[in-house]
Amino acid sequence: MKSLQKGFTLIELLVVIAIIGILSAVVITNIAPTRDNARRAAVRANLDGVLPDLLNTCLSGTAITLPVMAGYTFGINSQSCVGTAAAGTFMITASVTPVAGCTAVLRNTGITYTGC
Repeated sequence: MKSLQKGFTLIELLVVIAIIGILSAVVITNIAPTRDNARRAAVRANLDGVLPDLLNTCLSGTAITLPVMAGYTFGINSQSCVGTAAAGTFMITASVTPVAGCTAVLRNTGITYTGC
């Protein structure tokens, strides 16, 4: 009478490990663009949240103070918040570190994104 051995052979285990490796490589390559899209969405959400505050500050007749946000560099291009015929208008450029090549121009009329 022959004794039956239970378990898997080394070849079977190696085949299963190879299949798991191939599947994980496919999943990881599909996740990378999703992370970039999430970064872009986060940038848009952050800047969309800043715009109403800048507009309220400008319309109240106060000079705009640039926001301080980690990963964002702001620079005022033009500002007419106080005592001019164009009062309430501003243009601020934002360079964004989390997304390479992403810049945004914040105006009193809205935001224009480039590379985001």
